[in-house]
Amino acid sequence: MPVLKYEYTPLFRLDPVYNEYFVVFVPFVLIRLSMNHRISQSIINCLFDTGADISLFPDTMATSLGVNIKKGNLTEHMGIGNVSVLAYRHKVKMFAEGYSFNTFADFSEQQNVSLLGRITFAEHFKRVCLHGKDNNAYIELEY
Repeated sequence: MPVLKYEYTPLFRLDPVYNEYFVVFVPFVLIRLSMNHRISQSIINCLFDTGADISLFPDTMATSLGVNIKKGNLTEHMGIGNVSVLAYRHKVKMFAEGYSFNTFADFSEQQNVSLLGRITFAEHFKRVCLHGKDNNAYIELEY
């Protein structure tokens, strides 16, 4: 079975309490999006968010493909601390290296990080495994 493998990416964060920097390792997956028969020219670096049900992208991802996000169905995402983000749902095709599938995703003017969710991304793979920790961590996506 073909497997896509992505090593976790180190990101530096500032602790606001102690005013010190620390490193977190996060699972980024590289994809391309297609909407209305147009495919993104650049690869999108997306955070694989195991706590998200639905993939959520900045509105600029859709507008770069000539799509007016407000023509989609209005929906609401509730995040950490019950923070509400309004978004518009659209049908998309996602490409992850040699694998592609049709799904849907939400686009928001309030969102600036591309997030891949369980229902709209992970469930399109036969197996999703998160391995290791810290600088030895990686994600495997079997299709």
